Amino acid sequence: MPQGPSVRIFVVLGVAMLFVAASSSVWHFFASQIPSSIYHASALPGPVAALREAAAFLGLASLVVAALRPWLGEKEPLVLAIGAAVGCAITVAALAWGATTGMYGVQLDDPRPVTVRLLWLRGTGEAVLAVVFVDLARRLLLGALRKR
Repeated sequence: MPQGPSVRIFVVLGVAMLFVAASSSVWHFFASQIPSSIYHASALPGPVAALREAAAFLGLASLVVAALRPWLGEKEPLVLAIGAAVGCAITVAALAWGATTGMYGVQLDDPRPVTVRLLWLRGTGEAVLAVVFVDLARRLLLGALRKR
């Protein structure tokens, strides 16, 4: 398997996202305790679970992309790896912000003005990730068609 810089970025990104997912699992466990318990973390479990699930998906997807590197073509996907890292950082930051404030970051209209900012931040990160993953899928498809 080629060990270019993009593979290292995707592996490090995958491990980091899985670490965030594991940490969020612990946070979710304590957030799910009864509020009168001394073990209760004062956070809503729903947004924490959204952070955990997104981080787990992004971590596994990054590791899959690293494994699929030989089929992504000759050109090193370094820009895509950097884009994936930026998109993951923005998305996870928005979800962590939402988890600490009890918001999902999906409200278009809300009396709290911070929800719209959170939505735009999360949307920006997910848009960057969508562009990266669509281009990676395009590269895989073109590589498969060329090898036929």
